[in-house]
Amino acid sequence: MLVGSPEVNAALRPVSNLQTAASVAKLGMEMFKEGCLLEYGQLEPIYMRQAEAERKLAEKNAGSNNQNI
Repeated sequence: MLVGSPEVNAALRPVSNLQTAASVAKLGMEMFKEGCLLEYGQLEPIYMRQAEAERKLAEKNAGSNNQNI
């Protein structure tokens, strides 16, 4: 399995649409058993949604852009 592949993404997508530590651990064990070993620097998170701070900043910037028009 390749990181970022549809199989990996599907394995990380539980029914509730929330990643859990258990789903990540399960995928990691499956990859380990298949001999797929990665260096720490090769791991990249897949963010399911924008962080709250980023959303608030985008809203603030959108509001200030509308006031300048």
